[in-house]
Amino acid sequence: MSEEQKSGFGGFVSGLQQKAGEVAEGIKDKVEGVVGEENLKKVTDVLNTDVGAVAKDSAGKAIDALETATGRDIDGDGDIGGKPKE
Repeated sequence: MSEEQKSGFGGFVSGLQQKAGEVAEGIKDKVEGVVGEENLKKVTDVLNTDVGAVAKDSAGKAIDALETATGRDIDGDGDIGGKPKE
């Protein structure tokens, strides 16, 4: 995979993570009005953990799909599409 392709894919993953953060922030603002400031920290902690995990999982699945399609270990984790290299 060329550096340009890696850069483009990295930009996609970064954009996905940024959008997930924006969604969490938007939800946080709405929740604050409903549950009050006292419970906001608890909700924020859950959102940050869950939304971050979803973004990471989605990015990981996208990388695995790309690895499967190309037959290359793109992220350097020692597997191709989630399966060990042969």
